[in-house]
Amino acid sequence: MEGYDSAVDSALARAHAAHPSDWVEREDFERRLNEIKDLGVDLATACVEDIYLALACVSGKRAAIERLEASCLLPAREHVAKRFRDDALAEEVVQRLREKLLAPPDGAPRLLVYEGRGSLAAWIRVGVVRAAQDALRVAKREAPLKDDAAILDAEPEADVLRSKYGAVVSEALRDALRGLPRESRMILRVHYLDRVTIEGVAALLRVSRATAARRLLEARTAVVESIRSLLGAKLGVPPSEADSLIAALASRLDVSMRRELATISEV
Repeated sequence: MEGYDSAVDSALARAHAAHPSDWVEREDFERRLNEIKDLGVDLATACVEDIYLALACVSGKRAAIERLEASCLLPAREHVAKRFRDDALAEEVVQRLREKLLAPPDGAPRLLVYEGRGSLAAWIRVGVVRAAQDALRVAKREAPLKDDAAILDAEPEADVLRSKYGAVVSEALRDALRGLPRESRMILRVHYLDRVTIEGVAALLRVSRATAARRLLEARTAVVESIRSLLGAKLGVPPSEADSLIAALASRLDVSMRRELATISEV
């Protein structure tokens, strides 16, 4: 027992050396260490600092979530954007993973699955890469539903698809953008239309890079969710079925938003 207490004390000391000591209660941390130890993880070599960070994020500590953004999610996003040469895809999959990690609509936060066998940053990066690969496979299967003058590409069935989906999707995108709060629309306009980097957006808003990236992702996600809702209303497509169309649009959504934002005047 004394040896175990010493191991917990050592793990807690390592966690507190990396993060504020008031983020996680000792009892909660010790309980998680017990669970991980039962899974065969050696506490002496486990990434206990990241286990502590994951617990703090799940408990809703804002500073911890911001640290997760800066140290794990943003690097993962940049890795995927560079690897697949698709910035919009990277934003989409990171946003989806963020929801699963912190606040999934059903089930427990995925951060509670993390066991500390490797760094949290590497664990998240693997998850984001897999999500990107899955999204690309879905987009490939749904290839006919891509663009109408940016939303539907010219493919064999393009004329039929353009007449069936193109106008409605374009209208849904315009309505979604107009329905955003002005600041959210401004962030999208600055980034997508004016081609300002995340760093530039952060400077404009006078916030950290992590905060600017989060607001950009929140605005983009709001657009996607609004499009999904409008598609259901205009086409009678259930949200579950509209997801395949949304997935097909995702990789070109930045191009489409750039076009539509140029038509919206700010007064």
